[in-house]
Amino acid sequence: MAAFSANWRFNKADYINNTPSRRDGTSLTEERITRRVGMKFLLNVSWNLNIPQNTIATAATYYHRFFMLRSFKRHHKYEIAGACILLACKTEETMRKISQVSSSCAKFARKDLSPYVKDEGEIEHWSRTIKKKEPMIAATLCFDLAINKPYKVLLDFVKTLKGVEKNVLQNFASHAWAIINDSYLTPMCLFQKPETIASAAIYIAAQMMDLQLSINPSNGLLWWEITDCNVRELGICVQEILDSYRIPREEEMSPDVRENGSINPSGTVNDNLNREIINSGSTTPLMNHTTHVETRNGVHTPYDNPSPSITNGVTPAQDDEMEDGQIVEDEAANGKIEDDEMDLG
Repeated sequence: MAAFSANWRFNKADYINNTPSRRDGTSLTEERITRRVGMKFLLNVSWNLNIPQNTIATAATYYHRFFMLRSFKRHHKYEIAGACILLACKTEETMRKISQVSSSCAKFARKDLSPYVKDEGEIEHWSRTIKKKEPMIAATLCFDLAINKPYKVLLDFVKTLKGVEKNVLQNFASHAWAIINDSYLTPMCLFQKPETIASAAIYIAAQMMDLQLSINPSNGLLWWEITDCNVRELGICVQEILDSYRIPREEEMSPDVRENGSINPSGTVNDNLNREIINSGSTTPLMNHTTHVETRNGVHTPYDNPSPSITNGVTPAQDDEMEDGQIVEDEAANGKIEDDEMDLG
């Protein structure tokens, strides 16, 4: 695998063709499913512990980076997810005890949604596992644990918007915030800069609300120049996010998509997308150009949140992993921005 740069950007061709899991015989489609199932577990555990979204994003980034350097066949996705949560809590100074993380991991690993897991032996097993995995993950990540995330870029941009009613601004920011949240279900953070992901979320949210993005009158900058984003990279990122909302169940995939493991395997962007993004810097209202994104409570979340299963650290069959369990409802699932994370002034 080609060496990654100091800012941890990976070559997407390596993800498609040359991850450790791929070298161990796992197909791209299988890895994508396994990665997503592990992320659902990470989210369910985090929401259960009321962990802030900023810390969840850090844990998700650790998880995605780790599995670009290590194989899913050699490390269980749930164990790594649990250890990433604890490591992120320490990095972001989010106070959660290892006993809390272990108990929540045990709860969702066994699909037991009762308030407390009473099997102390199972909780102790998770505690030992997380203690063992956490330093290994930190070492694999070269102890480079500070993560730049798209949220600050989004909030800084929102503060530049003038002449927009505060409730509209809040709704727009919540839409974009939720889209950023959703992006962590995929390994997008490995290939795109935080500025690009934030800009893509801004663009999609603006389309959903028919919100006009214009040239900043104070400095004459186009909106994507304010976020320091390359328009071509922005177009690719927008398409990847929209594709992630349209991923069908594996059994409904065409043979070509099943083989390539992507709705858009060529990585090309809608021919008109870059031009439309450029035009969004004018006074023309943005319209939804490619797909209608349905919303729930104003924000769409693309995946259900099944409670995962695990049996003594043994990976269940793929079919079992894809079974739907009880959905965990949480404000984070709807992309709600905590009061201390957002101040529009």
